[in-house]
Amino acid sequence: MDQHIELLIDLFDKYTDEQIADLSDFSYEGRSMTREETLVVVSTFRASRIARGYINGGRTRQNQSG
Repeated sequence: MDQHIELLIDLFDKYTDEQIADLSDFSYEGRSMTREETLVVVSTFRASRIARGYINGGRTRQNQSG
C-alpha cells in the first residue's frame, strides 16, 4: 500500500487530479472505483499534502501551483 501511495504522490507533480483519475484504475475492498470516486480521493489526498506543506514522499513542495 505504501508503494502505491508513494507512486500517487510522485504523479502529483506530473498530472492534474483529473488526469490521474482518467489514467488510474484504483480498487478498494475488491471493487474498482469510479472515475468520480477516484477524483475525490486524489483531490483530497493532494489537498492534505499541500496543507501540510509536503509532497513527494515528505520533501518540501517546490512549486505551489497545481
